Amino acid sequence: MKTNTNLPTSTTPLLGTLPKDSNARLKKAADEFEAIWTERLMKESRPKSTLFGKSFASETFHDMQDQALARTMAQRGALGLSKALTKQLAPKQGTSKP
Repeated sequence: MKTNTNLPTSTTPLLGTLPKDSNARLKKAADEFEAIWTERLMKESRPKSTLFGKSFASETFHDMQDQALARTMAQRGALGLSKALTKQLAPKQGTSKP
């Protein structure tokens, strides 16, 4: 059986360069999740039919617009999802490990 060597073997290429600090890594992952979730929300909220019809160019434009706006919103913490995820998933200070 031949394996596909084009598939990524780790999450590093998907997330870019990850910081060494675990809290910074968690923050980056939470920001990325918020951006992806926001982009999906915006895409699903867009009307399926438009006045001028649907073309590849308009779909591409709207996809790029949604992606840029979602990333900006996530970086600014507009929805607060990243902050809530980071708070929930961050290791507690002062707790002992079993």
